[in-house]
This record gives sequence, structure tokens and C-alpha cells, in this order.
Amino acid sequence: NAISINFSNTSYSAAIHELVNGKKIQKLSSLTQGSVSLSQILAPAVGIALYSIVGFDIFIYLEILATLLTFLILQTMHFHYGSSLDSSNRETSLSDFKFGLNYINQRKLIKYIITMSVLINFIFTALNLGIPFVIKTQLHLGNGPVGYLQSGIAVGTLGG
Repeated sequence: NAISINFSNTSYSAAIHELVNGKKIQKLSSLTQGSVSLSQILAPAVGIALYSIVGFDIFIYLEILATLLTFLILQTMHFHYGSSLDSSNRETSLSDFKFGLNYINQRKLIKYIITMSVLINFIFTALNLGIPFVIKTQLHLGNGPVGYLQSGIAVGTLGG
């Protein structure tokens, strides 16, 4: 599931400049960020409520249904592709990528920020996975506190 989500998000981010008018990208980014924040706040509470009603098996079917629905929506869209990349454009893109890596490598502040981001992301992931695990397996408190915790983390992140 995580691999599928990361693949979809990366593809979406890479294609956004080809799918959306350049003047509307900022508005789309704002709407996307707002919807992500709202879903992070509401998803744990709604997920806990649904899980207590229908169980885990239905969640799997809901995931499959949502993925198929997304696929069908994408199939109805009409994309207008530009000209394909020729070899000179590929070489230019590769040289631009190498230039970007060299630039990052020469700037200590950028390397420091990237390193800190990796560490913070690792700690955040450990907290997101570790605390619910402890609540469920060690404290035997059930799903309710996990839902409240996840909602609280989302609200705190949004507030921060």
C-alpha cells in the first residue's frame, strides 16, 4: 500500500506541470494542501468509526474500490502530450540534474537542512508507528485512543 501511494504521489507531482495550466498551479497546491490537512484530521476518527462497524476485511475492499474508481476517472481524462523527448533533451536534463547535485553538495546549509529533514521524517514516522503499537499491544487500550492520538497529531501539525 505504501509503495503504491508513493508511486502515485511521485507520478502526480512529476506530471502536474504538464496537466495544469502554469498560472493555476499555485491554486492547485493550496487546494491540495488543504485537502491533505483536512483528511489527516478527519481520517483517523472516520476510520475508527468505520472499523468498529465493518471490520478490517471491508477496509481492504474499500481500498480496492477507491483505487478502481481512481483508475476509471483517470481513463476518462483526455491528456494532450507534447513532443517526446529526443536524445539532446535527455542529455540536457541529465546535465541539469548533475548540476543540481553539485550545487547541493557545495552548500553546507542545504546539506544540513536535507539531513535534518531526513532525521525529523524518521523520528516522525517512528512516533506515528511506535506510539499506536504501544497503545494497542502493551497497554491494550483499543482503537479509540489511537484514533484520538492520530487526530491530535494532525491538528498539531496543521497548527504548527
